Amino acid sequence: MSKAKNGIPSAPPSPFENTCELGQALTAAAREAPVESTAGVILFVDVTGSTRLYASLGDEQAHGILDACLRQLTDLAAKSGGRVVKTMGDGLMALFETADAALDGAMHMQLGVSARPPGGYPIAIHVGINQGPLLHKAGDVFGDTVNIGAYMCALALGEQILVTEAVVRALSPTMRARVRQAFYAEIKGGEQEAIVYQVLWRDEALELTDPNPRRIPASAVQIGGMILSWFGMRELSLNYRRRRVVLGRAPECDVVVADRAVSRTHAVISVQRTQLYLADQSINGTYVRLSSGAEVHVSRGELLLDGEGHISLGRPFADAPVEQLIAFKRDRRSMFRP
Repeated sequence: MSKAKNGIPSAPPSPFENTCELGQALTAAAREAPVESTAGVILFVDVTGSTRLYASLGDEQAHGILDACLRQLTDLAAKSGGRVVKTMGDGLMALFETADAALDGAMHMQLGVSARPPGGYPIAIHVGINQGPLLHKAGDVFGDTVNIGAYMCALALGEQILVTEAVVRALSPTMRARVRQAFYAEIKGGEQEAIVYQVLWRDEALELTDPNPRRIPASAVQIGGMILSWFGMRELSLNYRRRRVVLGRAPECDVVVADRAVSRTHAVISVQRTQLYLADQSINGTYVRLSSGAEVHVSRGELLLDGEGHISLGRPFADAPVEQLIAFKRDRRSMFRP
């Protein structure tokens, strides 16, 4: 008890005072920590479809499964000589000294999750790996090498491991035999186009036919491909070759809807890295019906398009003629089939 004042005992000091001071000291130390530069291999791994996991199982059960998965991935990374830098929701980032060790860790992660589903629930993971100069500060790792590694992970589908050419060049001949060219992708904000490689972690996958990346400059599914159809007969695809589609009343638009409620240049759908966005530029707005049945009104804003659904320009679906609806469907056909 603190000393009494006017005969009334004063309250004891807050237990959080020292904690706050400690936190401030640690934050200041982190800011002042030196930045070190080294070379290394960075690995990103994420659980595929974690949002659907929460929706189907509920928060508590899904959280338990993801927690078990991250513990399993952490152990498998350590067994291959990796160090987990940090976990991020449904994934983690790990650091390895060599490309061989990183590939070994990634393959063991895929094999481990496949053979021993965390929490007894079958899930899939996707992995991206990059090698190059790294910046270290206060226990974290950052820089272009890290950003490109994260992008490789974002490009990967479930049960896939994607790596950069820098990783492939550093592999031993034995490990390199497990890698094949997959497709071209733009990295570093579109400034560079480079080959992305796929790691064949299943033994039977070594018998697959190698694709020619020049014949498939990019996969629609990897950069966010989408198929649009309207009037029940016309069809148009957004992909590597066509990154932008204009919807509107003007004859020069890619998709023309001759309705006075539709602006001349009404909306634009564009490919942005791995996603597709609808940007409304109209007076009356754009209505989007998602596969869940939810209807979204986009007015002078953007909406991420995923899965499948319908678009109505300028009119709510209740007032829109069926023949004016534009169907959209994310093209998820994989180029990695044998």
